[in-house]
Amino acid sequence: MSDTDTETVEADGETTIVESQVFTEQTVPESGIRQEHLHTADGIELVAVAVGSEGEWLPREYREAVYGYVATGTVELGWGVSDTDESATVTVDTDEFFHLPAGTPPTVSARDGEPARLLVGFEVTDGTASHGSNDTDSETPRERAASVRVAGSESWEPAGQLENVRRETPFDDTAVRLVRGHSEGTVVSEWHHHGDNHVFGFVLDGDGYVEWGPGEGERVFVDTEECFHIRAGFVHRDRSDSPGRQEYVLWLTGSEPRTVTVGEPVESREYDG
Repeated sequence: MSDTDTETVEADGETTIVESQVFTEQTVPESGIRQEHLHTADGIELVAVAVGSEGEWLPREYREAVYGYVATGTVELGWGVSDTDESATVTVDTDEFFHLPAGTPPTVSARDGEPARLLVGFEVTDGTASHGSNDTDSETPRERAASVRVAGSESWEPAGQLENVRRETPFDDTAVRLVRGHSEGTVVSEWHHHGDNHVFGFVLDGDGYVEWGPGEGERVFVDTEECFHIRAGFVHRDRSDSPGRQEYVLWLTGSEPRTVTVGEPVESREYDG
């Protein structure tokens, strides 16, 4: 496995943009793995991973809860010795989310002879991955696989709606809120903040801006295959001047309310809670 260096391409102190090398690289060696750190905040680390068609990713350093999304390809999450009675697997397809509670991490492999790319948020302790064991280590592979939740678009529910923007969540009861976002054409949302939630986002298709004021210099551009982090309490709005569609995924790390609309951006751009 190789770790890919990320490049922070723009930052304003409140919003940080990172271009994902895992997604911009056109090819992945058949047996290769590319893992890339994107952001860490509020006890969550977001990574991008590319799994070759014959590769296996072993995220053994992560033992806490997992919040994932498969962007391309199909992956298999596996526990135990494969092809035996002591093994169990779960399949996650393109544009599906998955959630694993804390416990023994899986082996992640690509299916159907094609590479896969996924985005995964891990709960971490004191900014680092948890290496210790926990009570769930006694689970059998089948019990561990049964604890996994997978959700495709047919089961997503509305979440944090904004004007001209559709947002849906696969799971409405997890500590970290996963969101699939969609908009069409020119979009200007209401001014809003996300309370005590840090927001990680990844643009799957299209482009747009995170704006924190009406001035020309008060915004940052986010393009396809770029990841952004918006700090908790930061008042902003979503904007796109492009005619096409915008597709993205979000991780919100805090508590309800996760989206709060406001009339105008305040001078300090801060939310006091």
